[in-house]
Amino acid sequence: MGREAVDKIIDGTNYTITQFGATKSMKLLTRLSKIVGEPLGEIASGFDSKKNLLDQEFDGKMIGHAVKALVDNLDEDHVVDTLKQLLSCVLHNGATLDKTFDIHFQGRLGHMFKVVFAALEVQYKDFLGGIGELVSLNRVASSSERQTSTGLSGDPSLTM
Repeated sequence: MGREAVDKIIDGTNYTITQFGATKSMKLLTRLSKIVGEPLGEIASGFDSKKNLLDQEFDGKMIGHAVKALVDNLDEDHVVDTLKQLLSCVLHNGATLDKTFDIHFQGRLGHMFKVVFAALEVQYKDFLGGIGELVSLNRVASSSERQTSTGLSGDPSLTM
Protein backbone atom coordinates (compact mmCIF):
# COMPACT_ATOMS: atom_id res chain seq x y z
CA MET A 1 0.00 0.00 0.00
CA GLY A 2 1.48 3.35 -1.05
CA ARG A 3 1.54 6.52 0.93
CA GLU A 4 -1.51 8.63 0.33
CA ALA A 5 -1.05 12.07 -1.23
CA VAL A 6 -3.88 14.54 -0.76
CA ASP A 7 -4.33 17.77 -2.71
CA LYS A 8 -5.76 20.62 -0.66
CA ILE A 9 -6.62 24.19 -1.53
CA ILE A 10 -6.26 26.44 1.51
CA ASP A 11 -7.07 30.14 1.15
CA GLY A 12 -6.70 29.76 -2.63
CA THR A 13 -3.24 28.15 -2.42
CA ASN A 14 -2.65 24.60 -3.73
CA TYR A 15 -0.82 22.08 -1.56
CA THR A 16 -0.05 18.37 -1.83
CA ILE A 17 0.24 16.62 1.51
CA THR A 18 1.82 13.15 1.61
CA GLN A 19 1.53 10.74 4.51
CA PHE A 20 4.69 9.91 6.47
CA GLY A 21 5.84 6.36 7.06
CA ALA A 22 4.71 4.82 10.34
CA THR A 23 8.01 5.43 12.16
CA LYS A 24 8.25 9.13 11.31
CA SER A 25 4.54 9.59 11.97
CA MET A 26 4.81 7.98 15.41
CA LYS A 27 7.90 9.99 16.34
CA LEU A 28 6.18 13.21 15.36
CA LEU A 29 3.03 12.24 17.25
CA THR A 30 5.19 11.69 20.33
CA ARG A 31 6.74 15.15 19.95
CA LEU A 32 3.31 16.74 19.50
CA SER A 33 1.99 14.87 22.54
CA LYS A 34 4.81 16.26 24.66
CA ILE A 35 3.76 19.77 23.66
CA VAL A 36 -0.02 19.47 24.09
CA GLY A 37 -0.40 16.44 26.38
CA GLU A 38 -0.19 18.26 29.70
CA PRO A 39 -2.55 21.08 28.65
CA LEU A 40 -5.09 18.52 27.45
CA GLY A 41 -4.68 16.71 30.76
CA GLU A 42 -5.37 19.96 32.60
CA ILE A 43 -8.58 20.41 30.65
CA ALA A 44 -9.64 16.78 31.15
CA SER A 45 -8.98 17.00 34.90
CA GLY A 46 -11.78 19.55 35.14
CA PHE A 47 -14.31 17.39 33.33
CA ASP A 48 -17.43 16.13 35.04
CA SER A 49 -17.15 12.32 34.91
CA LYS A 50 -20.94 12.03 34.70
CA LYS A 51 -21.06 13.95 31.39
CA ASN A 52 -19.90 12.79 27.99
CA LEU A 53 -17.14 14.68 26.22
CA LEU A 54 -19.39 16.89 24.10
CA ASP A 55 -21.48 18.00 27.09
CA GLN A 56 -18.54 19.23 29.17
CA GLU A 57 -18.49 22.83 30.34
CA PHE A 58 -15.28 24.81 30.06
CA ASP A 59 -14.66 27.56 32.58
CA GLY A 60 -12.05 30.29 32.56
CA LYS A 61 -10.03 28.68 35.35
CA MET A 62 -9.77 25.36 33.47
CA ILE A 63 -8.71 27.11 30.25
CA GLY A 64 -6.26 29.27 32.21
CA HIS A 65 -4.57 26.21 33.73
CA ALA A 66 -4.37 24.58 30.29
CA VAL A 67 -2.84 27.68 28.69
CA LYS A 68 -0.33 27.94 31.54
CA ALA A 69 0.61 24.26 31.12
CA LEU A 70 1.02 24.81 27.37
CA VAL A 71 3.16 27.92 27.79
CA ASP A 72 5.29 26.19 30.45
CA ASN A 73 5.99 23.38 27.95
CA LEU A 74 6.82 25.60 25.00
CA ASP A 75 10.37 25.98 23.83
CA GLU A 76 10.38 28.20 20.77
CA ASP A 77 13.08 26.26 18.89
CA HIS A 78 11.41 22.93 19.68
CA VAL A 79 8.00 24.17 18.49
CA VAL A 80 9.39 25.61 15.24
CA ASP A 81 11.39 22.43 14.60
CA THR A 82 8.29 20.30 15.24
CA LEU A 83 6.17 22.42 12.88
CA LYS A 84 8.84 22.20 10.18
CA GLN A 85 9.00 18.42 10.61
CA LEU A 86 5.23 18.22 10.17
CA LEU A 87 5.31 20.56 7.16
CA SER A 88 8.03 18.51 5.47
CA CYS A 89 5.18 16.43 4.05
CA VAL A 90 3.55 19.46 2.41
CA LEU A 91 4.54 20.37 -1.12
CA HIS A 92 3.90 23.79 -2.70
CA ASN A 93 5.36 24.91 -6.05
CA GLY A 94 7.82 22.01 -6.09
CA ALA A 95 9.28 22.57 -2.61
CA THR A 96 8.39 21.23 0.82
CA LEU A 97 7.26 23.84 3.30
CA ASP A 98 9.95 22.99 5.83
CA LYS A 99 12.44 24.42 3.29
CA THR A 100 10.41 27.57 2.48
CA PHE A 101 8.84 28.04 5.93
CA ASP A 102 10.00 31.60 6.70
CA ILE A 103 9.25 33.06 3.27
CA HIS A 104 6.02 31.14 2.66
CA PHE A 105 4.37 32.03 5.97
CA GLN A 106 5.83 35.52 6.47
CA GLY A 107 2.94 37.69 7.67
CA ARG A 108 0.55 34.72 7.36
CA LEU A 109 0.62 32.86 10.66
CA GLY A 110 -3.13 32.29 10.55
CA HIS A 111 -2.72 30.64 7.15
CA MET A 112 0.19 28.61 8.54
CA PHE A 113 -2.04 27.10 11.22
CA LYS A 114 -4.64 26.17 8.60
CA VAL A 115 -1.94 24.29 6.68
CA VAL A 116 -0.67 22.69 9.91
CA PHE A 117 -4.18 21.44 10.74
CA ALA A 118 -4.58 20.09 7.19
CA ALA A 119 -1.26 18.24 7.53
CA LEU A 120 -2.33 16.83 10.90
CA GLU A 121 -5.58 15.66 9.36
CA VAL A 122 -3.76 13.82 6.55
CA GLN A 123 -1.13 12.31 8.87
CA TYR A 124 -3.43 11.23 11.68
CA LYS A 125 -6.92 10.92 10.19
CA ASP A 126 -7.10 7.24 11.14
CA PHE A 127 -6.07 8.05 14.72
CA LEU A 128 -8.14 11.23 14.99
CA GLY A 129 -11.07 9.49 13.32
CA GLY A 130 -10.82 6.79 15.97
CA ILE A 131 -11.07 9.45 18.66
CA GLY A 132 -14.12 10.85 16.87
CA GLU A 133 -15.68 7.39 16.83
CA LEU A 134 -15.03 7.03 20.57
CA VAL A 135 -16.69 10.39 21.19
CA SER A 136 -19.67 9.28 19.08
CA LEU A 137 -19.86 5.96 20.94
CA ASN A 138 -19.63 7.82 24.26
CA ARG A 139 -22.45 10.08 23.13
CA VAL A 140 -24.61 7.13 21.97
CA ALA A 141 -23.94 5.26 25.23
CA SER A 142 -24.81 8.32 27.27
CA SER A 143 -27.96 8.86 25.21
CA SER A 144 -28.93 5.19 25.66
CA GLU A 145 -28.41 5.46 29.40
CA ARG A 146 -30.71 8.47 29.53
CA GLN A 147 -33.33 6.68 27.44
CA THR A 148 -33.29 3.53 29.55
CA SER A 149 -33.49 5.48 32.78
CA THR A 150 -36.77 7.17 31.81
CA GLY A 151 -38.95 4.13 32.33
CA LEU A 152 -40.80 1.89 29.89
CA SER A 153 -43.10 4.52 28.42
CA GLY A 154 -40.33 7.06 27.90
CA ASP A 155 -42.08 9.43 30.30
CA PRO A 156 -39.46 10.97 32.64
CA SER A 157 -42.05 11.13 35.42
CA LEU A 158 -42.05 7.32 35.50
CA THR A 159 -38.32 7.05 36.21
CA MET A 160 -37.55 4.45 38.88
